[in-house]
Amino acid sequence: MADLREIVLPAEVGEGAESLVVMWYKEPGDSFEKDEILVEVQTDKAIFEVPAEFDGVLEEIVVNRGEVAAVGQVMAKAKKAGNEKKESQATGTSLPLEAQKPPSQTATVLQPAIKATPLAKKLARENQIDLRLLVGSGVGGKITDSDVSNYIDSQVQDKQTLPKPSDSKFKITPLARKIAKAHNIDLAMVTGSGKGGKITDRDVRTYMETLNTYLGTNLTFENGKEFEEVPNSPFRKATAKYMFSSLQNSAQLTLSRYIEVTQLNTNRKELMPKASWNDWVLRATVLALMEHREMNASWMDENSRKVFNHVNLGIAVDTERGLLVPIVKEADTLSFEALTQKAKEQQQKALNNKLKNQDIDGGTFTVTNLGGLGIDFFTPILNPPQVGILGVGRLQASIDIVENRLKRKWQLPLSITFDHRAIDGAPAARFLQTLEDLLAQPEKLL
Repeated sequence: MADLREIVLPAEVGEGAESLVVMWYKEPGDSFEKDEILVEVQTDKAIFEVPAEFDGVLEEIVVNRGEVAAVGQVMAKAKKAGNEKKESQATGTSLPLEAQKPPSQTATVLQPAIKATPLAKKLARENQIDLRLLVGSGVGGKITDSDVSNYIDSQVQDKQTLPKPSDSKFKITPLARKIAKAHNIDLAMVTGSGKGGKITDRDVRTYMETLNTYLGTNLTFENGKEFEEVPNSPFRKATAKYMFSSLQNSAQLTLSRYIEVTQLNTNRKELMPKASWNDWVLRATVLALMEHREMNASWMDENSRKVFNHVNLGIAVDTERGLLVPIVKEADTLSFEALTQKAKEQQQKALNNKLKNQDIDGGTFTVTNLGGLGIDFFTPILNPPQVGILGVGRLQASIDIVENRLKRKWQLPLSITFDHRAIDGAPAARFLQTLEDLLAQPEKLL
């Protein structure tokens, strides 16, 4: 019998980091190909997919879903494909007669892995769909979950019957699924408000409240409890620890003011058609930091601080898992167009849980924008050891009096939180002034 090979948690997830096993995409006995994703793990910063380093068959899972592994720890054991043949040739022994038959006559043959997303495979497995019957619409012909769903729908139409819908067809958070199951809620009746139409626990509760109103029923949580104790995920725990430590270990102060952006509001679509409001703010922030280098710094201890020569700009992104801050490295060396493109790429990585350690480490300053959620001024919390973070609010129209005449203008609320150990109030205020000067004359940003 061939020797088993160990599949370990790679160092790429971060030295010293504990990783929670989110999902195994293979089960014992399943075959896989080199570079095919075997398992998804989650650290306190990001989610990583662990690919196979060889063709083979998964024999044993050592670290199960929901358990924690450290870098270098054995997560599973697998048999490498082709080992028996190589061993027999090396020892001069012959293989059994069954093994000498061509693949079409052999009892068990390793089938090449079908190109399909993990969700598509899961959906196919739950609905007993043979993926070989499907044509993929994804990149390189990869089968997506939409392809599987469409195939299921087509089969239903062909049979003129409508089977009971499976929860697996719905994009839904684990907590929402648990609540719906406990109260026998038909998910087809619930409208999702999350990203991509995903159903959240709030959506299920809203639907339950609607039923209470119209049917006069009284839906409560499982076991009649008025609340449900929800365990904090490793990511939530890490965020809580990080934010609390930030407030406890720095002297944070926030300054807020409006800056006028009337000219930018009028001309921005002509100057840079594809740039969003946030892109203009990011560009202005980078240029302002090069002028106010004391803001582009990290606090070390009472003896010194680091003042950086380049701007590694952090961009706060609201994801389903929580707050993530991908980095645009050396943003000061990029053109406006290149900065805009790179920022969008990093934000998309965050939303798709594709960030690597190099995407989130080494930031020198952070920008967070809550304007899209209707917020004006707020108090951003520093991302230590950085000494500054800029908060951006919603664009607002206002009326000004110029030469005894009313004039409409546009203004943007900004909030700068800084570490008073490293920066005084006046330099922080001058940083905001520079931002206004740049945004008031958008040609300077091109």
